[in-house]
Amino acid sequence: MFDLENAILKVDCEGREYETILTTRLETLKLFNQIIIEYHNGYWRLKRVLEEAGFKTIIKPIRSSNVPIKKHGYIVALRDTPFWEERLIDNESKGSS
Repeated sequence: MFDLENAILKVDCEGREYETILTTRLETLKLFNQIIIEYHNGYWRLKRVLEEAGFKTIIKPIRSSNVPIKKHGYIVALRDTPFWEERLIDNESKGSS
């Protein structure tokens, strides 16, 4: 196993993100502090696996795309980051206005 510290994984593989993330062992995903994935066919299965690995997730739109966020966007998955609570509160307050 690799000795990773404060590692970030960025996944942008044009539709293969499902095969990549859904077949990766949870122990391997847990090696990372942050995972950023561009998804192309919805995020629910990816989100579920990341949360099973102990991440909190934020779904973000792709600003240059007119495709609905349910279909295409980014998942930002965070673990043990000091700014997580601040981001969560900020996102909740934006959603309530």
